[in-house]
This record gives sequence, C-alpha cells and structure tokens, in this order.
Amino acid sequence: MKEQDILTMITEMAKEEGATAEELLEAIKAERHTKKQSDAVSKDVEKFKKLFPDVLPADIPDEVWEEVASGTSLSAAYALYLCKTQNNDAKAHYVNEENQRRSAPAGKEADTEQTFTPEQVEGMSDENVKKNFKHIIRSIKNWKL
Repeated sequence: MKEQDILTMITEMAKEEGATAEELLEAIKAERHTKKQSDAVSKDVEKFKKLFPDVLPADIPDEVWEEVASGTSLSAAYALYLCKTQNNDAKAHYVNEENQRRSAPAGKEADTEQTFTPEQVEGMSDENVKKNFKHIIRSIKNWKL
C-alpha cells in the first residue's frame, strides 16, 4: 500500500469518526501507549506472583503502592519494603539486646520471699522460728538495730 493510499484511508476514517486525521492519529497513538502500559503492568504482576507467591494484594502496604505509582515496579518496591522492614527489625533487636545487657539484673526469688519484723519474730513459737529460720536471718539484715 502506498503512502498516499494510507493517508487517504486515514482521512476517510477520520471523516466517519467526525474528527481530523491528526486527531485520529493521536487517538491511535494513545491507544497503543495504553496497551503497552497495560502489557507492562500485566508482566509486572506476573513477575511479582512468581517472586512472592504467598503475598496477596491486601497484604501489600500503602507505601509500596506509592512507590509503584511513582514508577517503580511492584516487585522492586515490595523487595525494598521487605529489606527496610527487616533492617528495622534487626535494629530493634540490637537495641533491645543492648538495653537488656545494660539494665540491672532482674530481681531474684529471694526478693519475693517472706520477711519478718522483730515484733513478729518475738511473737513466734519455737516451732515457727525453726520453720522460718532462713527468712528470719534474711529479715534481720534489714532491721535497724
């Protein structure tokens, strides 16, 4: 087909559509562009499904969708999100370990054991004194004599 024949055909199509030949060409270009974008999105989604088969669309956070909207592929945006999340988790784990290392040791069971005042010990029978002897000795350390 000759170039002149193509132009004539486009002009006739444009008249049928009620548009100019230029407008028709722009519409065709826009349609091709939309199809290319749609194909690219489909490929990106298929790639994402292969890389992250257990992730549902509802599981994808808004910050990933924001990256996709700015032009990053879904797979790349989600992978970056996972790296960031794991990095933050690792930092939190390190900080928690460091805080635990620096903190005072947890209280010992002895701290929760029963203590007695001098008045309580004086009122005990010999049998109770023998029974609570360890607690009494620990209690005496705290008495103000």
